[in-house]
Amino acid sequence: MLGSNFFVIGGIADMNSEPTDPLETFDSFFNDNKYFTSVELGWTGSQEQIYTNNVHLTLWHADESAVQGTDDGWGVNFSASRLYGNWLPFLRAGYSEDAGTLFEKSVSAGVGYLGLGGASNTLGIATNWGDVDDADDQWMSEVYYLWAIVPQLELTFNYQWIANPALNTAEDDISVAGIRVRLTL
Repeated sequence: MLGSNFFVIGGIADMNSEPTDPLETFDSFFNDNKYFTSVELGWTGSQEQIYTNNVHLTLWHADESAVQGTDDGWGVNFSASRLYGNWLPFLRAGYSEDAGTLFEKSVSAGVGYLGLGGASNTLGIATNWGDVDDADDQWMSEVYYLWAIVPQLELTFNYQWIANPALNTAEDDISVAGIRVRLTL
């Protein structure tokens, strides 16, 4: 935190990491010098509200990676959310240049309703537009319900509809239903 309202977050990760061989990743981090770096500057109403009331801008850079088969590149992301009673609307936008990203431009907007069926449960809906290089724009909509069974266990049910799916150009649209489980100890 930079005072009571502003914050900064920085990160660095190995672009050539190999999750199946952690010792090789350790060596790669210090010897290959191929990194993903980011810095984020943001504002929040207070530290207690950092996840619900915030505006932040993130700048990132990715070195080329032979392991991932990507060129170097960079990008910028903007995100804003604000809690109004139980309603949590959000807006996110991003731009990227190279680095193997799927979208050059992306904009997402949505809203969650907190506390539906339990204090920690959330019902949400969102939509996204993505500018795909050399293909039709992709549109995606999602509805989800996060059910906090106990503080350490959450289930999230979701349904997504994707028009002009960037990774499946043989289809005009696809639907995906899913269940995610989150367990914390």
